[in-house]
Amino acid sequence: ITAQPAEAVAAVSHRAAISLMLIVAGRRGWRVLRRDLSNGGVSVVVPRESTGRRPPGRP
Repeated sequence: ITAQPAEAVAAVSHRAAISLMLIVAGRRGWRVLRRDLSNGGVSVVVPRESTGRRPPGRP
């Protein structure tokens, strides 16, 4: 997905293709947090350590 530090990445792919790309690329440190298949397959991908929520006090 990215070699640069990131809290989350939004990606567009066909259905589960983003999960397959993560496996093939060997990016086991990332997981799909949310999928919206009704909107062209938009996925939110976050680092595995992330809960997907911002800590209190952060915008």
